[in-house]
Amino acid sequence: LAKSADNIAEHYANLGMDHAGELFNSVMGNQRSDGAFFTRPIAAAMLAELALEASGFNDWLDEEAWDQLRCFDPSCGSGTTLVAMMTAIKRRIKLAGGDAAVIKRFHRRAVEHLMVGADINHIALQLAACQLTLGEVDVGYDRMNLHLMDYGLNESESFSTNVKTGTVELMLDERLFRNENEIKGLGQSTESLRLGAVSDGESTSLADDLVESPVSFILMNPPYTSWSSIGTKFDSGVKESLRERLSDIWNDKAPSHPILRGKKSTIATLFEAIAIQLSSIAQGVMGFVRPSTITTAEDARDTRRLLASVAHIDFILTCDEPSNFNLSWDTEINECLIVMSSHEASKDKPTRFINLHRFPESVEIACELIGNAAAGRQFDGTSTLWDYDRTLAGDWTPAVFADCELAELGRQALSQPGLRFDVVSSRAGEWHPTRFDI
Repeated sequence: LAKSADNIAEHYANLGMDHAGELFNSVMGNQRSDGAFFTRPIAAAMLAELALEASGFNDWLDEEAWDQLRCFDPSCGSGTTLVAMMTAIKRRIKLAGGDAAVIKRFHRRAVEHLMVGADINHIALQLAACQLTLGEVDVGYDRMNLHLMDYGLNESESFSTNVKTGTVELMLDERLFRNENEIKGLGQSTESLRLGAVSDGESTSLADDLVESPVSFILMNPPYTSWSSIGTKFDSGVKESLRERLSDIWNDKAPSHPILRGKKSTIATLFEAIAIQLSSIAQGVMGFVRPSTITTAEDARDTRRLLASVAHIDFILTCDEPSNFNLSWDTEINECLIVMSSHEASKDKPTRFINLHRFPESVEIACELIGNAAAGRQFDGTSTLWDYDRTLAGDWTPAVFADCELAELGRQALSQPGLRFDVVSSRAGEWHPTRFDI
């Protein structure tokens, strides 16, 4: 039994994938009020690959340069995205000629310093810790950068002063978010509890960690909880206080963060604001899992314009395989990957749209697919480069088509003078042609 267990553990570690999110959903049941829709491992692998492509980093064997690969997931759950990022880097180190000893050193460095995660669920964080340490027994568990964020009411303190909003509390730290406004009664720093023992017996601040060692990658599948569903697992008093605090934070930061000037529709917008701020500090890369409606909905046009103006949209990936287009567990929503960069080198480059015909069956296939798509080579899908002035204007139409090239053909057709459309409509069973001249 021991030998079989050891073989299974080694094989699982070598997969470089986190399947604990699916396990969490099965064991914990419905976590919709917290937005706990865990990322599918292959989707996370594609997000990591695209982020590394956008970064332009290639010094894989320079161990002193590894600190440039620091990655933060502000809603890490069971660690799916962090595991995917670590695995993607290890694969590149191996391809660059790194031997087992180099990869071992990187794994330890990654777990103890480079991979940073935060979440409000301690069980999910325990799973993340297990996933990250698989395959490397020498990792210092007590030195992992996994932070448990206070959310809701802490019964050890008074109700009026201790309703916390999880990772969103980072926005109150002036070192990360400078703002002339001050929210009365809200603290200026966020304390989080790190998993594992801390030698001095004190809690460790996630904000301190992010200030001292800025992150170059912010990758996440943020909680797309609607505003009306926030805190529904709590009693009415805590629920209302939680929403009020989130509104106060949102309103206070909106003047300096344009993405917050719109309607309060989902808490995910606050997570995106955090990502944009941290990415701008380090001139880094950020990647989101997003409902695909952002690419098409007219009421999301302003959001598209804002995102394209605050950072460069490098990649947008969608999938059109019927009944297999969701990138998260336990949801049937069509989702996409958006990868953006804050470094100046990307400023006027076109956006590459990637549309998959089928969802990849393995990490290996996914990595090869992303490499080919990013380089403009043939793969099981289509891709196109979209002039950035169109992306900036909120025109992300290549994401609509199964064949991305149809977007360009449609644009060219609409630009022809004297173009005429014959549209046929039906009323009460009778067909009525209508002609439009452009």
